[in-house]
Amino acid sequence: GIGEEVEKEAGTLAALKETYERKQELAERLREEQKDLRESQHVRELELKKLQAQVSKTTNAEAIQMMQMQRLRDIQEDSRRMQSAQTDELERLKQQLTQKVDTSAEAGEVAR
Repeated sequence: GIGEEVEKEAGTLAALKETYERKQELAERLREEQKDLRESQHVRELELKKLQAQVSKTTNAEAIQMMQMQRLRDIQEDSRRMQSAQTDELERLKQQLTQKVDTSAEAGEVAR
């Protein structure tokens, strides 16, 4: 009768309580896992940012290096041009001197 009903109710309550506790445990575990996931995702994002920074630094360094090399090439080119101009100038001066010598020699011939 009544005793059985009470026991059945109590059993049902106990079962419900157990189910509820199990659900709470699962919910807690899920929260923990989500927290871990968020943390590991955060770590991954930080690593990615670090990598991106390194890549852009490398890219910048390479760009700077290329600019420096270009500048060096320009300087070398200028230097070659200047040397060439100096050589031409020297050649012209030599020719002028030679002509003057010739002219002086001719003048000497004429003077004789």
